[in-house]
Amino acid sequence: MLLSDFWAQQQFSYLVTYSFQRGPKLIALKKQLQQELVTARYMRRAAIQRQIDELKRPSLTLTKGLGPVHSTATAVARLAAGSVEAQQLSYELQISTKQEWYAMCTPIYRDALAFYNEANELISILNIYFHCCFMCTDQLEAVEADMATYDILRAFLIRLGCTDNYLCVREQSG
Repeated sequence: MLLSDFWAQQQFSYLVTYSFQRGPKLIALKKQLQQELVTARYMRRAAIQRQIDELKRPSLTLTKGLGPVHSTATAVARLAAGSVEAQQLSYELQISTKQEWYAMCTPIYRDALAFYNEANELISILNIYFHCCFMCTDQLEAVEADMATYDILRAFLIRLGCTDNYLCVREQSG
C-alpha cells in the first residue's frame, strides 16, 4: 500500500506521535528491572528476567494489534485532525512514489503515528523505521513511500519535538 493511500483511509479525530524502544524511558525501565532482580525473591526472578530479555529483543511495532502501547513509548505530540500541522502533513504525504526503496535490514520501529477517533479509541497505527526507510501498519502491512517522504516525516517529527538521534540520522549509501 502506498503511504498516500494509507493516509487517505484514515478517518481520525486526532493523532499522537510516539517515540519508543529508545531514550530515557527505556534506560530507566532496564535499570529498574535490574535493581528488582537483585532484591527479588527466588520465585519472582524468572518473571523479572523475562521482562529484561524482552527489552533486549526489539518489539516489532508500537502495539500488538491495537492493544496498549509499548512500555517504552513516549507520546511526543498530539494533533487534532483539523490542525494546521495535520493538514500540512496530509498535503505533503500526497507525493507520488518516484524513487522506490527496498529495505535491506530488519526494521526496528522507533517512531509511530497513532490515529484515534472521537471516543479516544486507537483505530490505526503507522510504524516508522527511519534507519532503513521502512513503514508498516498495525496489521503489519508494508507501506511504501518515496525517499523524500521519509525526509518530510523526519522533519515533521522534529518540528513536533522529537529529538532522538535515531530519528535524525540516516546512513547514506555509496
